[in-house]
Amino acid sequence: MIVNDVAFKVEREGIQNEVDFNIRQENVAHIFSILRNQLYANKVLAVIREYSTNAFDAHIEANVSRPIQITLPTTFSPTFIVRDFGFGLSPEDVNNIFASYGASTKRNTNEQVGMLGLGSKSAFCYVNSFMIVSRNNGTEYTYQAYIDETNVGKVALLSSKPTDETGLSVHININSAVDYSNFRNNCVKFFQNFNPMPEFFGDSSIANLIEQAQNKKPLISGDNWEMHRREYYGEGDLSVLMGNVLYPTTLDSLDYETRKYIQNSRSHIIFKANIGDVKPSASRENLEMDNKTKDFILNGIQKIQNDIKDTITKSFDEKESLYNKMIHKRHVDNQFQHILNTGNVAKDIPTFFSEKKLKEYGINYIMIETSEKSFKKRTEILPSEGHVFFIDHPTLKRNSIKPRIQSYCLQNNITSFNSFNNDRKYILSFNSTQEAEDFKNNPDFQGVQIVYLKDIPYTPPTKTKTVSGTRTISAQFYSLNRNLGKLNSDAWSPVSEVNENAVYLPLEYFKSTSEYVQEPFYIGERTRDINNFLKSHGREEISFYGVKKANIDKLPDTIQSFDRYVQEFRDFVMHDCKEEYNNWRIYTNLGNRWKVLFFQNKSYFPQDIQDKLVKIHQDALNLQRYATMFYAFKFDTTEVEFEIMEDYIKMFPLLVPAIEGNITEMANVIGKDI
Repeated sequence: MIVNDVAFKVEREGIQNEVDFNIRQENVAHIFSILRNQLYANKVLAVIREYSTNAFDAHIEANVSRPIQITLPTTFSPTFIVRDFGFGLSPEDVNNIFASYGASTKRNTNEQVGMLGLGSKSAFCYVNSFMIVSRNNGTEYTYQAYIDETNVGKVALLSSKPTDETGLSVHININSAVDYSNFRNNCVKFFQNFNPMPEFFGDSSIANLIEQAQNKKPLISGDNWEMHRREYYGEGDLSVLMGNVLYPTTLDSLDYETRKYIQNSRSHIIFKANIGDVKPSASRENLEMDNKTKDFILNGIQKIQNDIKDTITKSFDEKESLYNKMIHKRHVDNQFQHILNTGNVAKDIPTFFSEKKLKEYGINYIMIETSEKSFKKRTEILPSEGHVFFIDHPTLKRNSIKPRIQSYCLQNNITSFNSFNNDRKYILSFNSTQEAEDFKNNPDFQGVQIVYLKDIPYTPPTKTKTVSGTRTISAQFYSLNRNLGKLNSDAWSPVSEVNENAVYLPLEYFKSTSEYVQEPFYIGERTRDINNFLKSHGREEISFYGVKKANIDKLPDTIQSFDRYVQEFRDFVMHDCKEEYNNWRIYTNLGNRWKVLFFQNKSYFPQDIQDKLVKIHQDALNLQRYATMFYAFKFDTTEVEFEIMEDYIKMFPLLVPAIEGNITEMANVIGKDI
């Protein structure tokens, strides 16, 4: 980004002596320490932002259209990696630019984001050493950047080899287990504004999470601005999106009228800026509120004020039905009533459907459920997102209404409304079948889910039988629903048959009283874990059911309790699968740097050691998905002796203190010595 330094002339008069401000050599380490440790508040986000935008700039420079690559840290590879496919850096560039604070090649163009010469060193705010792999002009160079004894830092060339690839990658080992989620959450936060979306590795869900965040559409928008609903009620705020980075602003630096307009909007305003329109702060965590930035914001707010009435009017035209227009009107009224007379914008659109209006649609009465058994009538409907209208029929039994609605919600994945004590599911009654059909096809309600209750299958509960049919059990069994709902009772459905060797969970008010698992969600997680483990180890899967505690005495001996089965399952894992399970314990309890030494550098070791390491690593990978189950079921997860490590510690007494050094070189040395 072009830096607009202001040139000015100084007139001197009456000066007897003057000296230049400077940095003494003995203070260089202190200054560098400040730049490393005190520049960034959110250090994980700084690492993600600085190296990702540098990679983006590299693609701009090399005219590369493919996205950059991001590898998130995992338990088995605790390294965050940013990879671009630009030209890479030559050894001279690494020495003179990458390793030099303040050096930048991007100050003469507004095609690239960088300019400060600080971002390439940002990993030092989080770790004391990291790796750089540069592929430039047919050679791959591997460097280690680290803080040395002088506290200034160095970049060391470790190796070089021929390659036909180009580009640069930065490899940063994470500090602690907490940072797995920190990197994941900050990636979702940062990359939802990044274009093009990077390719992600190491976390299969990250792209979906970012896509969900991107799907949150603005309430209204203009040519270069958007207004989003805030997640929490409060005053409005403003950010500027420039060069794939969303910069917050400091409203206190703005004039009173502009500041109050933003706050009274009660929305999150986003301006889209070209690179160079505003100036980031040194940390790039917010904007430098200089005159150029303030003028950009002032002009943007004036544009919103000029555009907002027409924009809101247009936003109503985009809604396909009266029902959706009414929802939109409520949002607009709540959001913008302090900055615009919204009543004049959509004065012909009502806020709710009155009893009189509902009669015109042929509706006889409306009911909502107030508890699991009772209903109450309503005289009006206040439109809201996600409403479902169920059309009643006089021939239906009243005790079948809730099961029918529950069945529909489960089958259609309406997870937000499985609780039956809310008012988002309306039960509508009509005077005639034709009036009901006319309502269902009325364009005023286009886009609303309207369902005939009589069309939803319903089977009354019966007493449970075993699959073989040899006996009838007087106790009612319940199976766990795929979608759980909010009430415990919503999670369970009665079944008519169970297997002879079933396992039951005792239920009290539809909540498990097991020692190991109580909530329906975790019951589903743990029982799936059990069956997946059994299936992968050639064992028959188990059927799990819920039984009310009062009926447990009526169960046959062939059906055992969940707690007793967990003990049997634990014995099976820890004895029949002992080697595999102990390998998981070895890997899980091993420190990250030991993992890097033995598993990422295993090719340096003798073949018999390599074979053992491969087996340990593979077993650990296979069982890691069951880790939560092991802890929940109180397996022995304590450390197991890692004989390979103990043998090498005896052979190389300095191995433990040296583990903080260059691990790849250490593995190379150990392998050669052997």
